[in-house]
Amino acid sequence: MADVPQLPGVPDLSSYSASDIVLLAADVATAIFGGSFGSPWGIFLDGQQAFEYNSVVDFDYKQDFPVSDYQLEDGGFQSYDKVQLPFDVKVRVASGGAESDREALLTSVRAAANILDLYEVVTPEQTYESCNITHVDFKRTATNGVGLIVIDIWFVEIRVTSTSTYSNTQQPAVAGQQNTGSVAPTTPSSSVTQGLTDSSGNSLVQ
Repeated sequence: MADVPQLPGVPDLSSYSASDIVLLAADVATAIFGGSFGSPWGIFLDGQQAFEYNSVVDFDYKQDFPVSDYQLEDGGFQSYDKVQLPFDVKVRVASGGAESDREALLTSVRAAANILDLYEVVTPEQTYESCNITHVDFKRTATNGVGLIVIDIWFVEIRVTSTSTYSNTQQPAVAGQQNTGSVAPTTPSSSVTQGLTDSSGNSLVQ
């Protein structure tokens, strides 16, 4: 006879499977409190966990590679370029504990969304670096989230570029401009003024 779980609405039978309820409860607790994602998962800043959450319960990655087109005659199109856009990452974190702990987590996440810090989102297969928070989302109801808060944190890749300043270049024409202070005007020497003439040979220096 097949095992029948002892649940409301099921008549009394001799073949109840009491272990099914225990396993179901264990699966739910594991999924919520971090059993699904181990320690390699997380949000880090300068090598330290960025926020005081209990576990990471969900991870999403998205990146677009659009192809540019231009229109030809007779309604045709020609592709001429492909662009790699910055990626988007969503991390869902969960935290229980005392009310003060949940309040501190919310405060820290919302404060971080207002600044330009770059985070590392770590997974076992890959680390996504240079990520800035662009969106924070959470929902709580009277029947869901009373003692456990679940927050979705969205990130976008920030591509940091740098510029170089060159000095003592081989060709003076390509050297960068430098401010060496104000220069006072002076009267040119006679050797210089002798060469300053117009087309008729008259001196241009009065």
